[in-house]
Amino acid sequence: MGTDAHQTLTDAIRDLATFLWQHRTGLEDPAPEVEAGITDRLRQVNVHATAAARTSGYLHRVDFDDPPDPDLETWGRRLNHRTLHTLGIAGLVADLPEPVIPDQVVSDLAGYLAGPPVPGERMYVIDADIPMTGQHGIAGWTLARIHPGDLDALTPLPSARRFAEDPWDDALRNGGCVVLRQADPGLEPRANTWFPAALGTDLTETEVTIEAWAPLLLINLAAYDRVVVGAEYEIEPGRVVDRIRGTGLGLVDNGNGEVMWEEPAWGPYRPSPDEVGAMLQTVAVLEPYLHAFHAWTDLTAKQGRKALEAAEGRLRRSAHRLLALSTLLGANGDVTRPRDRPEVIFWLISALEHLLVPDSSDGDYARRVAQRTAVLIGDGAIDRVAIYHDVKTAYGIRSTVVHGSPLKEKQTEDLRDLPRRLYGYLREVFRALIILGPQFQAGEECDEALLSQTVAQHRIHGPLQLVLASLPEHTRSLRAQTYRARRLGNRRRRRA
Repeated sequence: MGTDAHQTLTDAIRDLATFLWQHRTGLEDPAPEVEAGITDRLRQVNVHATAAARTSGYLHRVDFDDPPDPDLETWGRRLNHRTLHTLGIAGLVADLPEPVIPDQVVSDLAGYLAGPPVPGERMYVIDADIPMTGQHGIAGWTLARIHPGDLDALTPLPSARRFAEDPWDDALRNGGCVVLRQADPGLEPRANTWFPAALGTDLTETEVTIEAWAPLLLINLAAYDRVVVGAEYEIEPGRVVDRIRGTGLGLVDNGNGEVMWEEPAWGPYRPSPDEVGAMLQTVAVLEPYLHAFHAWTDLTAKQGRKALEAAEGRLRRSAHRLLALSTLLGANGDVTRPRDRPEVIFWLISALEHLLVPDSSDGDYARRVAQRTAVLIGDGAIDRVAIYHDVKTAYGIRSTVVHGSPLKEKQTEDLRDLPRRLYGYLREVFRALIILGPQFQAGEECDEALLSQTVAQHRIHGPLQLVLASLPEHTRSLRAQTYRARRLGNRRRRRA
């Protein structure tokens, strides 16, 4: 930011603050002459903010018409009557004993309006009670508990935070939430924050896409129950906090019969410290295998690059479906609302199909997906037959629902437990394909394994068993199990 432009902007901010302080008792409902005085000073601040932002190259927006209208070109942000209050400026100035606004507040506000640019950050709030310490790197992201003090440094205008609207949900402010964080220098900061970003995501996103899909997938392949996103934030530290997905976790009352407290409304994954260790150990084993799917970015050979990119794309898109679907699931993979069971089956089968039938010209999807799922993750002949039957049954239900026909009595009975079993199958298929690597041709290899036990052992089951044997025992199976007693035991230990 040029020194002259910056100095002129800070002078205008101080002049505005002085005027606000002189009329501090009527800022909530200012008299017409006071409102006019505020408007004039806001106009001066915004003129100088535009000049300073142009100098620092901050938040440049142009008209998309051809040719563009130069009058619609803008730089930086604008300050108005609303943001004076939401950012805490009006409240802070009114609380001052004298008309001298702190230098740090002036600096924070100038940066908010005119830059210079700062690296952005993405943050995902995890819908799980994970008693962990320290920071853990997973697939390029940092998994850690976040504390209220950590939030303050990210909050818009930290120096005025006490008087501003809090952009964080109640659960984050309460403390104890686990988040995934990653710096994102390319994150485009928002100029206007009056329109809720989460609503914009809902209105414009054709399919759920989650930037942190890789670490979230690994956690879901290592946890005994589903782990989903409670909220997703895009952050320009010290300037803007946008919740672009989710509603946050909220708070619920809890207690031990003697003492009551509030805690975040976490989902079903509430591991003990030992189980957290096993989960992180499992993630550490699987992560290098998942990293191989990203290796296409380092390849120069066009053919090899294209094949690896396609494999990574199938994995990523199916992971998006799994993670989006998990919000419909309760504990142990059960569907929370019975009416959602057909939809859950539809998307589970869609993800399996996308992973196991890469060639859309194969046809006969139901048989192929059922056979390949059974061959890939089945533990013996009896298990393979059960998996095959379940997947075929799910296809029948999906076909009935898609064509608008009523479900048969047997299909209605199957709906009760089938989503839970399919959810376990899908997670094990994900894990198997990750371990076998991006070069593994699921269609060809699984079809050949149907005809040859040697192929099945050497190309599929042998390599899988080598890796699975190194995992903690209770993370090896991802099928639905009964964890109720263990979860209750974990809660009792924490209350003791």
